[in-house]
Amino acid sequence: IIETSRVTFLLDCGEEKFFRRLKEVDFLVVSHCFDEETEIFTDSGWKKFPELSANDKVATLDEDDNLYFEKPVGYIEQDYNGPMYRLHADYLDMCVTPNHRIFCDVGEGFRFYTPVEVFGLTKKFLTEDSETIVDGDESWVPYKGKVYCVELPKYTRHLLLVRREGRVHWSGNSHPDHVDGIRGRTLQLPVLASRKVISQLRKICELRDPRPGSRFEYKDVSLKLIPCLHSVKAPMWGLVLNEEIGIFTDIIAPRRGWDVLKNLKVYIGDGSTLNRPIIRRDKETGEIYGHTTMLTQLRKADSYGWKKVIFTHFGKVPVEMGDEKLQEALGQDVLIARDNLTLTL
Repeated sequence: IIETSRVTFLLDCGEEKFFRRLKEVDFLVVSHCFDEETEIFTDSGWKKFPELSANDKVATLDEDDNLYFEKPVGYIEQDYNGPMYRLHADYLDMCVTPNHRIFCDVGEGFRFYTPVEVFGLTKKFLTEDSETIVDGDESWVPYKGKVYCVELPKYTRHLLLVRREGRVHWSGNSHPDHVDGIRGRTLQLPVLASRKVISQLRKICELRDPRPGSRFEYKDVSLKLIPCLHSVKAPMWGLVLNEEIGIFTDIIAPRRGWDVLKNLKVYIGDGSTLNRPIIRRDKETGEIYGHTTMLTQLRKADSYGWKKVIFTHFGKVPVEMGDEKLQEALGQDVLIARDNLTLTL
C-alpha cells in the first residue's frame, strides 16, 4: 500500500526473482524504475534502457558535481502493473514507479525522495545545466508494461542523467539496499541493531518484541555491537561474534579505539580503499566520516595477531585493480570475499 495525503493505491509489483538478460549481467527485479519512454545518457549517447549493452557506461556526477561515466553493476527490467508518478513541466518530464528515488530539493537541500514523500510540494530539480523550480502537472497515472533502471556501484552518488520527451534531469538509480525493501512485508527474522536504527525501523514497519542493547545471545552464539567512526547520518556498528569474529564492513576506527578488537581471531573488514584513506569532516558536527584503508586494517591484524583477515565491500580502486593485482597488494594470506565463500573455523 502506497499512501499519500490525497489517495491510496494498491500496488501489484510481482515477486522478486533473478533472471538473465545480458550474458555478463544478472538482473534483479525491483521497482525503483522508469517507464519505457525514458532515455539514459551513456558514453555512446542517449539510449532507451532496452538498448543498453553490457559495455555501456552511463553518466553520473562525482562529489564536485563533475559529469563522468560509470559502468553499472546491475540492469533492471520489470513487468509492472500499477500507478506511476508523472510530472510534466516546461523543463522536465518524468514517469517513474511510486518508490523510485527522485533527486530534488523541497527546502532542505538536494537529496533523494520517493514521489510519495514529495507529492504536492514545491520541488527544485537539477536539470541539464541548472537548478530549476518545477511548476508543472503531477499526477498518478495507470501503467501496464515494462519498467527499467540500472544500479551503480556503491561508491557513487547514485545519480543518472535521464530524459523524457526531450527534457533532461538528474534522477536516482535503483539502489535496492538498506531497509527500503522491507516496506509492506511481513518477515520472520531477528534484527540486531542500535537503538537509533530501531527507532528508524519503527517508522516503516512494526517490530515485535524489540530488545535493543549492546549484547545479544542466540543458542551458542553471542553477538556484541561495537560503535565505529564511519558516517554521521548513518552511524556504523561493527559486530563481534563469540568475542572471536569481527565484522566491520564500513569503518574508520572503533570509537573506543582498536584495542577493543585485540582478542579477535577472524576480522572481516572494509575494502573501500587500498592505501588512501577516504576521510572527511562534517561541517556542522566536526566529526570525521568515511573509510580507513585496507593496509591500515592489515597493520592492526599484525599488531593484534588476528589469524584470518577477509575484505569485502570493495570500492572503485580495488575493483578496478582486478583480483590478481589486489591479491598481490594484500598478500596471499588475506581472503577477498566472493559469493558463496565458506569459512571453516
